[in-house]
Amino acid sequence: MSTRSDDDRLRVVLVGWGAISRAVVDALSAARSIGLDRVEHRIVKPPRAWVGTPAETLCDLSGLTESTVFFTASAAETASAFPKNANVAINDGGGGGI
Repeated sequence: MSTRSDDDRLRVVLVGWGAISRAVVDALSAARSIGLDRVEHRIVKPPRAWVGTPAETLCDLSGLTESTVFFTASAAETASAFPKNANVAINDGGGGGI
């Protein structure tokens, strides 16, 4: 997550791998009250982990040799398109209404 301080410097907080906990959702909500205006959530998995998801129609999973962005959307759109990951996307979107 990132926010700008009074001196207009960009602030970034990186949250490690794993499911987003309630504590992280609470932190996002609190951060919004001090100026957080954007959250970027990246889900990084090996190509085989995306088999059986819409990712198969968005890129050639078997041909991937490097990290590839194949979907960019709001939390709500992501939850709808990728229901196996919906809990994470919905939590991110719920962090203070971001």
